[in-house]
Amino acid sequence: MNVHHDLLEGSPALAPFMRNYADLIANGWARPFTPHNNKHKVVYATDPNGTVMGGIVYAIMQETFTGWIVFSFTEPEFRKQGVYTTLHAELERKLRASNITDLASHVHVDNKVRQISCEKVGMVPEFYRMHKKL
Repeated sequence: MNVHHDLLEGSPALAPFMRNYADLIANGWARPFTPHNNKHKVVYATDPNGTVMGGIVYAIMQETFTGWIVFSFTEPEFRKQGVYTTLHAELERKLRASNITDLASHVHVDNKVRQISCEKVGMVPEFYRMHKKL
């Protein structure tokens, strides 16, 4: 597995990210967003053939010393092979090197798979976000 860092826009991880994000939107677990000012970054893994295995899209909020996971995905054929765990460890290493002290993410209450993946890498729930559609 090869690990890469890149801006999301123009990255080979962009197409699989968009496809996987569309699935979350279809399930009602996410809302559409447009990466702003090309500040979203991605750490992603490829197999020896260059196929994107998975990625973590993130932003750095310097004012709060926080890395924010916008979205993460592992392609179905590469799940249960340590891809997310490897990428998460690399993301943490990169953030620490940039003096970032916290890592956070929104996870939909019904997205149990994502909740489990967060717990496996040591993330814990901190807030419940209350919401009402108008």
